[in-house]
Amino acid sequence: KQDVIKKLVKRGLEAKDDPTILLESIEDVVAEGQSVQNGEDAKLEMLFESEEKREEEKQAQTAETAAFDEKVDYKNVKSILNVKKGDALAKKIFPTNGVNGMTVTGKEIPAEKGKDVKFIIGKGVEPAADNPELFVAANDGQVIFRNNKLEVLAIYEIQGDLNMAVGNVDFVGTVIVHGSAGEYKIKAGEDVVIDDVADGTEIIAGGKVTVKGGIVGKKARILAQDDITTKYIRNAYVETEKSIIVNEAAMHSTLIAGQKIVVMGAKGLIVGGTIAAAHEVTAKEIGAKMATPTEISIGETPKMREEMQKATAELKNIEEQLDKTKKGIIFLKDLSTKMGGKLPPDKRDLLAKLTRTQFKLMTEQKKWEEIKNKLESKAKEMQTTKRGKVNCLGMVYTGVKVIVNKAQRTISDELKYCTFVEKNGEVQVLPYSG
Repeated sequence: KQDVIKKLVKRGLEAKDDPTILLESIEDVVAEGQSVQNGEDAKLEMLFESEEKREEEKQAQTAETAAFDEKVDYKNVKSILNVKKGDALAKKIFPTNGVNGMTVTGKEIPAEKGKDVKFIIGKGVEPAADNPELFVAANDGQVIFRNNKLEVLAIYEIQGDLNMAVGNVDFVGTVIVHGSAGEYKIKAGEDVVIDDVADGTEIIAGGKVTVKGGIVGKKARILAQDDITTKYIRNAYVETEKSIIVNEAAMHSTLIAGQKIVVMGAKGLIVGGTIAAAHEVTAKEIGAKMATPTEISIGETPKMREEMQKATAELKNIEEQLDKTKKGIIFLKDLSTKMGGKLPPDKRDLLAKLTRTQFKLMTEQKKWEEIKNKLESKAKEMQTTKRGKVNCLGMVYTGVKVIVNKAQRTISDELKYCTFVEKNGEVQVLPYSG
């Protein structure tokens, strides 16, 4: 202890009253410094959940589901972090100065200031208009932060096949598969591109769908808002608001297009199934020598009929609800008159509620009337313009049924190099005019 006292005194410490106090305090704290707190470097505070954390949560959820012997959907193995334009992504936290420390002798220890780290703001990210320290999405897409780089990608690329390792895909932008796709789901806000075959794949796209191989399998279901292009289609369901372009053959499938269907590649074959387009179907060969049942329909598509049926049903339902609501309002108003305008509180509340319901129903009625009117106008235009036609550059075999604007004709003798149109309520055969 004496040695300690000597060293402490030598370093400038002293007991204020009695030297024995220092000796008594030897086992206690006699002097205390303050540790330095260096400043923190600048950083980006993410306003979204990281990919790693989401994957951990997904795996934990899968393990928990399996532990309880519940059915695990192994096709939903990954989740893409989709963001919309304007969504807040991150904010910059500036470096701090830190807090100086102090030695036991009272000497100040300067803190190191935090460094201002530069972050790379990549594609699809921009500062918020009203706050340059806040970064937002410049477009819809997938948000990624890697190697200090923040970006929003409008394209989600799969480097290989769409299989169990990838699982189902749900993305707001464009999806590109650099391989084939199996029995998985792809939902894209924009386009879908598959470099090889889509076998049993379900695709819903807000834009175009391009399958460079073919679309095959009874489970294959392709729905798009824009053109669908592929090499061949077999045993599949394919539907679009625009056109379907097939390079080789459409076999035993259902094809529905809001504009036209073209099968004009090396083979240009349509055989089996149902082919329906609003305006035109063109192929090199339709049907087969074995008289395979094949239906080609021009004019009102099944989807248009479905939309018309839905609009009619919605309007009927709204009209029934409106009728009941109006009767309730009339009853309560008559009751109010009989009571000198002094309805009980519960009846007043009911009258107000029915009035709001009436306004809401009338708004819905107007919306569905507009939808129905547009569908009727489109159908009427098809009937009056008589633009619909079926073109075949090669053979049309027996067993083929051609429907143009509701007029029908079943082919009983093979035809070649012809165009089918509707005239005077009948399907007529003209020389090819594709």
